[in-house]
Amino acid sequence: MELHHHTYKIWLLYLVKSTGSISLAARQAKISPSAVSQSLTQLESFLGQSVLERKGRQIALTEAGELLIIALKPALTQLSSFDISYLSPPSAPAQIRIGAYESIAIDIMPRLMTMLRTKWPRMKVSLQIDRSRTLLEQVSDGEIDIALIAEPPKNLKLHIKNFAKDSFGLFIHRSAAQGRNFEQILNEFGIGILKTDDHLHTKSFSRFLSQLNLNSIPTLETWSFEVILGLARSGSTVGALPLRVARRMENELVRIDSPATIEENDPGVHHLAAVCRPTLSKKVFSSIFTELS
Repeated sequence: MELHHHTYKIWLLYLVKSTGSISLAARQAKISPSAVSQSLTQLESFLGQSVLERKGRQIALTEAGELLIIALKPALTQLSSFDISYLSPPSAPAQIRIGAYESIAIDIMPRLMTMLRTKWPRMKVSLQIDRSRTLLEQVSDGEIDIALIAEPPKNLKLHIKNFAKDSFGLFIHRSAAQGRNFEQILNEFGIGILKTDDHLHTKSFSRFLSQLNLNSIPTLETWSFEVILGLARSGSTVGALPLRVARRMENELVRIDSPATIEENDPGVHHLAAVCRPTLSKKVFSSIFTELS
C-alpha cells in the first residue's frame, strides 16, 4: 500500500504534533484516543519505524515523524482548514433580486436564468435594469441582492466577482463602410456614444474616446448601448460599443477603428462584475457566478 493511502493517519499525526496530545488530537478529529493510537501504530508498521516517542508524560514526534510532517505540511494545513459544509449544495433563498445594466443583462441573463432554473427551479427571480452607479447604491441599501455592473470601484465593502473582461470599438453596418475610409465614415454618418457624466463606464470609455482623437462632435449621446447598437446596425450612425455587444451582430457590423494590439495597452479594457450584498450567502453567490466566468 502506497503512502497516499495513509493520508488520514498522517493527518492524525499532524494533529498530535499541533496539540501535543493524543487525547486532544482525538477530540479535534472527533474519534476516540484509542482509535488515534491504533491508526498511528498502523502508520508506523507501514513506514517500518516509529513516528512518536514518549518522554515521561510528554509525547513528541520522532525525527521520522517530523520529516513526514514537514514534507506534507501544506497539504495537511489545507486539510485541517477544510470546511466540510462546502460538500453540501448551498440552500438558496426563495427569491433573488438582480439588477443589471441593460447590455450586460441581455448578454448574461439567458445563461444565468438557465443555470438558476437547473439548480433551484423554485427560486423566484426579479430583474431590474438601471445604470451601474444606481445599482451599486441599491445593493448597498439592501434593495437588490446582486448587481451586474461594469468597472466596480475597488473600495467597495461588498462581495465582488469579476466574470468577464471587455473593451470598446467603433462599429457600423458593413454596407455603410464599403468604399469609405475611417474619416469619411465618421464625417458622413457621425458617431453615437455613451453619456459619461456620472456612469461607472466613465473611466474606460473616456480613455477609449480620447485615444481616437475624434475631430467630429458626437451625433448622439445616450445611456443605452442597445440604442447605439440599433443605430450602428441600421447603418445610420457609427456606434461606440462594447465588443461583447457588437459581437452579437458580428455578421452585420464591421469595426472601423484600429484595435489595440496588446490587451494591457488597450485604454478601453474594463471588468464586468457581479456585486453582492454581504447578507446574501457567499456560498450561493460563488455557486452562481463561478459557472458564468
